Amino acid sequence: MSLSGCARDVASGAASTTGGLIVTVDASGRLVGYHWLGWLAVGVSLVALVLARLVRESD
Repeated sequence: MSLSGCARDVASGAASTTGGLIVTVDASGRLVGYHWLGWLAVGVSLVALVLARLVRESD
């Protein structure tokens, strides 16, 4: 297994766990906290865009 594949799998597992901790089901069966997960996704995407702009090609 390559290092990038391992990092991708760890990140996927961490994202699934975080999503499971944020989104819960209340007594009536409705999903609670789903909107917070959306805002978290927006924030992480913005951070990823900033980090991607900082990446430089090596000579």
